[in-house]
Order: sequence, then C-alpha cells, then structure tokens
Amino acid sequence: FSVNYASANDPIIDLIANGTNPGRGGRTDGWAGSFDNGGDEDNLPEEGTKTGIGIGFDTWGTGSAPVGGSNGASDVRGISVRVDGKQLTQIAMPNVAFAEGYDYENDATTLITGPATPDNPQPATGERLKWVPLKVTVNELGVVNVWWKNRQIVTNLATTFSPMPGRILFGASTGGAYEFAGIDDIKVTVYPSSTLLIGTASGTPIGFTVTVSDSGPAIADPNTVVLKLDGNPVTPKTVEKPGSTTTISWYDAAAPMVAGSVHKVYVSIKDTRGNAVEGEREFTVPSYIAIPAEWATTVDTSKQGFKVRVHQVPPESAWGFPNTIARGEQQLYGFLGANAISPADFIESVINFADGTNAGAFGDDSFIPGTSEALDNMAAEIVAYLYFPEAGVYNVYFNSDDGFRTTAFKNPKEVLGSTIISEFDGGRGAADSVAKLYIPAPGYYPFRTVWFEGAGGANFEWSADREMPNKAARALINAGGAPVMAFYEATSALPPAVSFINPVRNSGNPYMPDIVITAEIQDGTDAVDQGSVKLALDGAAVTPTVTKSGAITKVTYDPPGNLPGGTHTIGLEFAAGGTTYTRTNSFTVRTAPVIPPSFALPASVVDKNKTGFLVRTFQHDTGRGNSTLEGEMQLAGLYGWPNTADLSLFTVDSKYGKYYEEPWVINYVAPDGGGAGSFGDDVNPPGIPGTASSGSGTDNYAVEILTVLDLKAGLYIMNVNSDDGFRVTVGGPEGNMVAPLVLGEFNGGRGADADQSWFAFEVAQAGLYPFRLLWYEGGGGSSCEWMTGAWDKNTSIIKTSNDYRRLVNDVMNYTDAVPAYQYPINSKGVPYVKWIAPGRAGSFSGYNPGNYYSTTFTSGARPGPDVTLKACIVDGETAVTPADVELWLDGAKVAATITKSGNETTVSYKPPTDLAVGRHNAELRFAGRTIPWPFDVVEMKTPVFYIEAADFDYDGGKHKPEASVMPYAGGAYAGLSAVHNVDYFRTYDDGDNPWYRVGESPQQPVSIANDRERGAGVVQCEFRLGWMGGGHWYNYTRNFPQGKYAVYAALSHGDTGASNLNGELAIVQGGTPSKVGTFLAPGTGEWGRNNLVPLKDSVGGIVPLDLGGTQTLRFTSLDGDFDYLVFVPYQETAPPQFTSIKVNANGSITVEWTGGGTLQATTSLTEPNWQDVPGATSPFTFTPTEKMLFGRIKR
Repeated sequence: FSVNYASANDPIIDLIANGTNPGRGGRTDGWAGSFDNGGDEDNLPEEGTKTGIGIGFDTWGTGSAPVGGSNGASDVRGISVRVDGKQLTQIAMPNVAFAEGYDYENDATTLITGPATPDNPQPATGERLKWVPLKVTVNELGVVNVWWKNRQIVTNLATTFSPMPGRILFGASTGGAYEFAGIDDIKVTVYPSSTLLIGTASGTPIGFTVTVSDSGPAIADPNTVVLKLDGNPVTPKTVEKPGSTTTISWYDAAAPMVAGSVHKVYVSIKDTRGNAVEGEREFTVPSYIAIPAEWATTVDTSKQGFKVRVHQVPPESAWGFPNTIARGEQQLYGFLGANAISPADFIESVINFADGTNAGAFGDDSFIPGTSEALDNMAAEIVAYLYFPEAGVYNVYFNSDDGFRTTAFKNPKEVLGSTIISEFDGGRGAADSVAKLYIPAPGYYPFRTVWFEGAGGANFEWSADREMPNKAARALINAGGAPVMAFYEATSALPPAVSFINPVRNSGNPYMPDIVITAEIQDGTDAVDQGSVKLALDGAAVTPTVTKSGAITKVTYDPPGNLPGGTHTIGLEFAAGGTTYTRTNSFTVRTAPVIPPSFALPASVVDKNKTGFLVRTFQHDTGRGNSTLEGEMQLAGLYGWPNTADLSLFTVDSKYGKYYEEPWVINYVAPDGGGAGSFGDDVNPPGIPGTASSGSGTDNYAVEILTVLDLKAGLYIMNVNSDDGFRVTVGGPEGNMVAPLVLGEFNGGRGADADQSWFAFEVAQAGLYPFRLLWYEGGGGSSCEWMTGAWDKNTSIIKTSNDYRRLVNDVMNYTDAVPAYQYPINSKGVPYVKWIAPGRAGSFSGYNPGNYYSTTFTSGARPGPDVTLKACIVDGETAVTPADVELWLDGAKVAATITKSGNETTVSYKPPTDLAVGRHNAELRFAGRTIPWPFDVVEMKTPVFYIEAADFDYDGGKHKPEASVMPYAGGAYAGLSAVHNVDYFRTYDDGDNPWYRVGESPQQPVSIANDRERGAGVVQCEFRLGWMGGGHWYNYTRNFPQGKYAVYAALSHGDTGASNLNGELAIVQGGTPSKVGTFLAPGTGEWGRNNLVPLKDSVGGIVPLDLGGTQTLRFTSLDGDFDYLVFVPYQETAPPQFTSIKVNANGSITVEWTGGGTLQATTSLTEPNWQDVPGATSPFTFTPTEKMLFGRIKR
C-alpha cells in the first residue's frame, strides 16, 4: 500500500473523483510503476502517486520467505520514498515471519505490525495486527523525513518537492498473501510559508509553464520574473496572475524541442515586499507528432465541414465482424457486403454522432444520416483539411465507441505513407484518444479518420484544443469559435494516394495464409501510369493483375499456394506525372502447420462404421495446476493418485486405460454448468461427475479425445472452445510429451469463450488423419466444444456466427462437417518420436527446458559443448526407413549414425568439435516431417546420468530399473510408497503437496517443478522435494555406468544466505552411509529457481566419485529444496603448481604458476587466515608489505 500527498492536477484524482478505480496495471494515468527498479509494470498502488510525495509499503519485493518475488531486479521489500513519481530511496525490510510472541510493534526493520491470521482468511481481517505510527514531514525546501514505529528511517532527504495544492491519497492491492492494510487517526499539520512557493514546471513541445503561489504575506510581483532555460536567460512570453497563483510561460513556436528531452528552468521572483525567491525545476518534453509544413494545402473556404462516407452491413448479413481498424477499412472498401445506408456520402459541419444518447465530451449528438438506433456493423470515413490558425501545440481528441484511426498526409486519402496521428484498434465504450500535435505554420492540413463499430453502444466525436501559445479551450472541430476549423475541398495540387491496402496496415494480424493482396491507387492531380505499377512480396518481384477504372488503379495478387507463417512485406511502386512513388506494408500470417501424408492411416485400419471419438478421462481428488504439461501428466498417471472418474461406461480396453465411445460430437459441459460456448445440446463429459469430493466431482480432471478425421487437401481453421485449456495434435496417444505436431493450444486456465482459440493447418494430401485433443479442467466451470470454421479469403476474417461453425463430425446436420471415426486404439498408429536428447527448448509453454536459466545460477542441466545428439523414432502402421531419416544441425545436414532394431530407429550424432556455448538449432527429418530441435549449450560437460529427487527407493530398499536407463523420462515411482528410516527419513509429517509418492508416513511433500532439462535427456514429469532440512535423508539405488563422476545437486531456496543450499551425499553399504562430500552454496532467492551445486570435499575440491553397477546413494538435506542430481564425467586435470618465484631489482616479487586457480596469501601458518589476492593472475607482481607472507593456489 502507499500513503501519498498528490498534486491537485494528478490524473489519478480525476479518475477516483469520477468513480473509476485505478486498479493495478494496465494504464498510464494511475499510480507510479516499477520502472525505477528495473521492472516493466505501470500503475502499482504500492509504489505511490506520480506527483507529489509517495511513501510506499511494498511486501512484494526481494526479501525473506514466505512472501517472495519482486517488480524488478532492484525492487526490495520495504518502504520507498517517491517525489513526482521518481523513486529517491528504498529502506529494505526483508523479514516478515517471526516466532510467536515477537514484538512487531517496536521493530522498525519489518513492515509487519503483527503475526498472520491462521488459515489465511479471504479477505484478510487483520485481527492480530497492532496499530503503529507513521510520520512524514516535508519543509518548504523539499527536505523529507520519515519515522516508522517511532524510529526515524529517512533523515533529511533532499528532494525537488515544492509545496502545492493537493490531495491525500491511499492506494493498496493484495494478491495471494491476502494482506490487510489499515489506516486511521490521520493528522495533518500545515505550516504557513512566509515566502513565495515556486511550483513545478510543465513542458510542451515548444516551451514550458511554471507556477508561483502566494503564501501568507508573500504576494508575487509579476513584473519581477527572471527566467533561464538550461542556463540561458529567456524572456517570459506571458506572466498571468488572476488570483493567488502566478503562471509564467515561455515558448518558441519556430524551434520545437526533442520529445523526451529533459530541461532545467531557473525561476527568480520577488514578492510585493521586495523579498526574492529562486529555484530550479526540471521538465520533460512530452511525446508529440510534428506535422510537416509542406503538407499544408489551399482549400475552397466556402466549403466548410467534413466529407463523411458511411457503410453498414445489416445484422442478417453479418457473419461475425471483429472490432479492428482492418475491418473498418475492408468494410468501407466493400469486402464485407452491400451497404445498407443510402446515400452513404454527405457533408457534416461537426463530427458528433451517437446512437441516440449523448456520449463523449459534448452533448447534442446526432444520428448518422440514413441510420436509426441500430448502429451495429458500421464503418465511416471522415476526410477534412483542418485549419490551424497559428503555429503551436494542439491536442486533437477522437472520442469513439468502438475504435478508429486518424492519419495525416499531403493527400488525406493516403493509407500507407501517411502518419498515424492516433488510433484505438479494438472495442471500447465511449472514450477519448488524444494526440499532441506540433503545427509549424498556420495552414490547412489534410486529415482522414476511419471509425468502426461492432455492437452495442456507438459514437464518434472529433474535437481539439490549443495548448500553446494563446491557450484555447477544447471544442468540436469546426464549431463556432473553435481553435481548429475544417474544410472539405482542396484547390492545390495533390499527389496520388494509396487509398486502400489489404492486408491493412498494422491491423487485422495475423492473416490467413491464403490472403489475397489488394491495393488501390487514387489519382492525384496527375494520373497514375498503369504500366508503371510494380509489386514485390518479401523483396521478390511478382506479377500482379493491374486494372484501371476512372481515377482508380486496382492492383491484386493471389500468391500461389499458402504463405508461411510469420512477417511478410509488400512493396508497391508506381509513377504519376513523372514522379515515382514507393510504399511498403508489413503484415503477419497465421502459422498453419502442414500435415504431411505420412500422418495418414491406412484405410484398412480405420473402421468407418464406428463414427466419433474415443474418450479417456482421469480425475484427481486434489487440485493441480492448469497447464498443458500438468494435463498430460495427469493422463499418464504421473501424480500417483488414483482415478476418481466414473468409468462404468468406458468399455474399450487398451494399454493406455479404458475409453468411452463417443459416437457423435464433442460438445461437453460439466453437470449443473448450464450451456456453454456456441452450441446447445451440451452433454456431460464422460466419467464426470466422478467420486472426487472437490467441486461435487466436477473438478480436477484431464481428458484425452482420440479420433480419425477424414480430411481433404487444403487449408483448415479449427477451434476448441474450452474451460480450461487444451492442445490439439496430429497422431495417436504416443509421443505427445516429446515431439508432437501441435496444431493449436491454450496453456492455462480460462472460462469458455467461443472465438479465442482459432488455429489453422494445411493438409497436403487427402486422407484419414489421427487427431488427439487434450482437454483439462481445474476448478469451477468446465466445457469443451471442438469445431471447424470458415473465413473470408479477401479479409481473413473468421466467420464466427453459427451459420459457419461446424462441430467436428456433425455430419447429420451439415454436409460440409468434417467426418470423424474412432481411433483404432490397438493399431500401430503413425510414427512418433519416443525420446530425444538433449531436450527440445519450448516443448511445453511455461515449462521450457532451462526455463529458469540466468547468468547468476547454473540452473537447468543443459548439455555441454561435448554433447551427443540422440533420438529414437518408433514405427507406425508405416515403417520408418532409416535411409529417409536426416539430422540437421545449425543449418547443415550432418552425418548421423542411424540404426534400426525392431520397430525403433535410433539417430546419434557426435559433432567432431565441441559446440559453442549458446543456442543451437537442430532438425530431425523423417517421413515428410521436420521436427525443430532447439537446445542450449552451457560450459559444463554434458551429464550422462541423473536421479530425480522424488524417485527415492520404495517398499524397503526396492528400486525401478528403468530409472537407470538414460534418457529417463521420469515417473517410474509414481504412486509408490516408501518405508520410513529405510528408504527415507524425515522428522515430521507434512500434508502439503501430497503428489507423486503416496502412502508414506510421515508424508513427504512433493512440489511440481519446472526445470526439466537434464542434458542427457528431458524428464516428462518434474517434482522437487520441499519442506526440507534438519537432516532429512533419501536413498537412491541405481545401476550406474562404470566411471568417475562429478556430481551436482539442483537446489533452491527462497533466501540468499551463504549456506541456504546445503546437503550431503553418502554411499550406503549394508545400511550404513559413508559420507563422500557436501553441497554448499548461497540461496537462490526463489523456491524452485535451481542452482547446480557441485559435490565438494572438506577443503573445497570437486569430489571425483567412482561409481559402477548397482549402488545406493543417500542425499541428506540440511537446507533448501532438492530437485535432482546430475552426474558429469570427471575430468582429471593436473593440480596447480608454482613454476617461478622471482625477486625483482626494485624489491617487488613476481610469482608464476600453472593450472589456473586462485592465488591466496596469509601472514602465518600457525594461525592461517588465507585470503584471495584480488585480481591476481599468472604472472603476478607485487611489493610485499609484511615481514612474512605465505602463498598458495586454490582450485
């Protein structure tokens, strides 16, 4: 929370006064942000206001557990002081958790005023907190002092604050910590100043204003002002004193300043008694748009007003239009159907339209001519030459519901070469968008606005004010006495204009891969030479169709095939009147993965008499996170918990579990959830409700839906309307956690929304293709619809009305629905990748291998420069031919070793030289597929063996042999119990996070982790042991390859203490452990953010651990969470040794040594105090200052 004294003109005061809660994030006119601390968030209540003085109390900053995290690298937990939004100091108060009975009231080193309330009530009650005092003082010189809990924590902090009219504001927000913040007994003491008060300076593009306030007997004398700008004397342009405030302004309309530049203003002024005050203030030049003087034109001044062109598609003809600038332009062009308004073109004196109610800043709104109250599915174009009567700074406002774009250019119809003045590319209620303009000279300047409306309320209103010089109030443009007027017909020469471009400039992205490029060029004073038109796509010349009708030249190009996903650039060139014009436009194309023919199943294995889908449901009685990875883990049974779904109607047996036969469509909604999505006739998800107690058996489940789709060659668009997330892949139940062909996905939790997850794909050849839909539900509502859709080829607009949606397999109602047949569960399916090493970065959103890698911590055991790339491909109904398998690395095909044994093809490649540290990109190609394989290389050698922390022994010393076969995918110990004091030991039972290992007593908490890369492979499920320390230990029996290893433990901690990562490793023989080394390092500051800590001996050397065959290791936790162990081949190196010690003529000594390491020195061997010698590298020369000095090399 924060306590603030904000300036009376702070925008946040208007927000609150008008009933708007600034909230948290998402706006720039609210609270200060985290930028001073290296963050990227704005509008954070705990940071204080953007004007005046803010005292922030920030718990979400770097500090001790249990609350963790920060809003930027330098954001600390504690109290901050801001002046005018700039953070001046932070007082760190890291600790929030203390023993029962702690004296919170008198400890000014903590923010907390009492212990937490048990059971974390929501909302928090603060019933155990104590009231403590906060005192803030500031004098007329801006010196700030702060006392907290009666202790001064800020002393004489010099600031640029100056007294001003203002308000006291409080701001607060809380998240999962459910903090309680209470403020009471507010006392404000104001000491009248006997001198004039110099206020803040406010900048404009051409100058500044600064205020001086009278105070008591000090009355400003306006005739005594002295000004300097950046040290240079300037003469005030105006000095106005209508009351107790003197406003001083200076400007130079011919010399605009650079936006964002910071300037200093010196002010000196006397009061009527002759007493002078002086001060220096800073201002920042705001962002603005400079309109070039050469754009000014001449007009027919008898033709005053705006040219307006409107277009409306009647509701019965609309097929679901998006609220975008692109749709507005496309509709005006005629792509979306006939215009319901006639006449569509008219002249209007002012722009102030609405849907029958007054909206915006001005009343007396009018209906658009030709319309009634229904203004849905509309677009309008407004063209005018705006007259600015003097050079200076103007603010131009467009108030709209929904969106708009305003541009300016020599020819107002230009849509590519023009400057975008302001825009809102989306749907909203009536709201202002303002653009600050610098007009270099009086004149008539061409402007164009396109407005669009989807559904609901509608309005658009165009107004302006003049900020400097000669301030003029905001008024509708062209209204009587307005600072800006409008005319609609130019009389001077105009250049030609690109009046339409599709894809539309910076809007409507992404477009479908089959988008047609369309441009129209409108003649200016000179006609466009039709034969001069040239078009390029992505830098390559193409041959468009060019036609001309009257003053319009039309250019169209339909690229052959489908454009690849990503960014594309159009280049358009043409000539008129001997001048050549060039324009460019960039747009993005929706990625549409191509399904190769090798994914098709033979018709002989698909029974077309069995229509529909096979459905497998897995439910837990305990919640889990909402993510694709966790949904896959649940389906695979990797949480260790039993399935509580009702499987009584699941009749199809398989090695994956039982499946339900769904003969029709996927249109599910949980019981009592009502209808959800686009289609009615929803039915219960198979197996739901289950017997789980949570949510009456309707929460915490994952569903696998298998089918075979009868697809024609071509482009498709598909959507899964789901609550919560989903993933659609091509293939069967195998290989989906390694390298699936993903078509569409939403990774996370959400409510049902019919149009939020459309995705495209291309079918290269007609066939029967296996599809798999993963759908998962956390808590609350749940539903799932699987559908295909249609789109408009000209605009790429997806036709979202139900006239164009089709549930997959709804062939009884629609002949164009995609037929679906039951997946042949006992077939071999299609070829898939069984495992891959090293892991592919980005396999799962939010759970990327090395997701927590940083320059500080060696987190994520990625491969080293000595990496060997390996993969295993399993045959489907069609066998993989080794000769067709290719491996590419960093853009070049490599000579991989490819062997086949039974139905498995193994690919292996060891680069002839070590790979460089950093990102590398491999590709595995087979059966028409190209699988991207990005991976990261780090400096340490590649691990060859690893042990998952949660995979400790079970049932009294037993182990799973598959956990010793690399690459190990994890999960072998799911659901297994363990014997206390045999397989593991801990001092107390803890019921938190009862995942993976089930039934042990005392219970070992297991947290879901997200550091899955192991260098020698990637694990498909990742758990770490938490609530550790105190000598808890865990036995791991494995069959180790014979060798000598350096061992690293992946540990994490919420604090950063010197020994927060602490553990021991022992070899167990006959039940007796023999300690072999220690893992010791500072904490990482975040639970789950791993550091790979090496196993060292008592003198700090790396332990070379000899292992081979079946052996048992024991990890003992002393502090920190434990995730995994990795084993790296130990590299024997020669020990460091001194090679030369030489006394130089000047008395200095030069020491040389080999073998690296750190030079250390001590003055005594009887009581040694070895210290590193800063900056010492061989050879090292120093002049001794001690009588006796001993040295050593430590490595």
